[in-house]
Order: sequence, then structure tokens, then C-alpha cells
Amino acid sequence: MKSAKGGAPSKTPEPAAPMAGGCRPCDQPHFFLGDTPTTKLDHGLLVADYPIKDWNTGKPKVLVAKAGDQYIVTGTFAINSIGGFAASDGLIIHKKFQDASGKVISEGNAVLPPRRPGHQARGKAAEKVGGARIDAEKADARAKSSKRSSSA
Repeated sequence: MKSAKGGAPSKTPEPAAPMAGGCRPCDQPHFFLGDTPTTKLDHGLLVADYPIKDWNTGKPKVLVAKAGDQYIVTGTFAINSIGGFAASDGLIIHKKFQDASGKVISEGNAVLPPRRPGHQARGKAAEKVGGARIDAEKADARAKSSKRSSSA
């Protein structure tokens, strides 16, 4: 403990050293949900990675939510978020934020844009596995053999 000039111990603690490198979790978009308006933060459910910009225009977008009102949050329940949050009790990775009437306030998250209607994921189509694959192969083989026998 540091002492003042007169020898009395200082009443104010030394300021914490600034973090070297990396971002602090409080700089990332997040908020807490609670059962009541007076729920303490450590008893609330962390909602992480809500979008801080409009994905269509790229302009900053402020999330406005009044304490005490009811909201519906849709997302993925996980222990770690995409943006780096971790909560051993779990957290929600934001996907959609609605008011009590169902009006969408925010959609998507800070890392991934929201899905567009008619959006097709790239990649291979789903493959049949196990018994379903074997049954499909047998049906294809039967169809091919019946075509050969009818054409002959």
C-alpha cells in the first residue's frame, strides 16, 4: 500500500493499469435481460452481439429499449458468443429483437448479417446417410435395371 507524505496511508486506491492490446468486453455490443425492471446485472441473462449498424445502409444503428417494457429476444443459447463473450450460466447470441406487439426492432447480429428471403446457402445439397442412403441407392439401381429391360 502506498503512503502519503505525512506517513498516513492513502485513502484512494491506485488507478488500475490500462489494458495492453485487445478489446474489452464492454466495448462489444451487449445488454442484459431480467424478469423484473430491478433485476441485478449479475442475475440477468446476457444478450450478446446485437447489430450496431444497419446491414443495408452501413449506418450506425442505436438499439433503443426502455427498462420495464417487455421484449422478445430470439437467438442461440450458448456459453460463448461469436464476438468473444463467455458466460458459464449461458448467454443468447442475438438474432432478432422484438417489442411485446411483435414489431421487429433489430435483426441479425454484429458479426453475421440477417438472412434474406430466398437466400440460398452455397454448398452441396444434404446427403442421405445410413439406411436412407442404402434404400435410395437400391431404388435407383432397380429403376435403371427396369429401364434396360424395357428398352431391350
